Amino acid sequence: MNHSVYTEQQLIEIISDIDVNGPVNRLAHYKINHGFYFYWRRKLREKILEYRNLKVDSNIQIDELLAESQRLKILLAESMLKNQVLRYV
Repeated sequence: MNHSVYTEQQLIEIISDIDVNGPVNRLAHYKINHGFYFYWRRKLREKILEYRNLKVDSNIQIDELLAESQRLKILLAESMLKNQVLRYV
């Protein structure tokens, strides 16, 4: 019985990387051939799409969190500045 060297999650990440960065360089990087790539890409098509959507959602959430963090830093700085001014008055 043959067992894959890669887990399903690793295959999804590898295939997504190859799709984004082009097969010529990435296939050589992972030391896999075209047949392997196309077979697993077809077999894992639905999971790859879910993975990409999850990644996009995560990036959107990260952007929102960074914006919120920046806003809170500004509020904290303004509050600290007001406290310093009130001490000197």
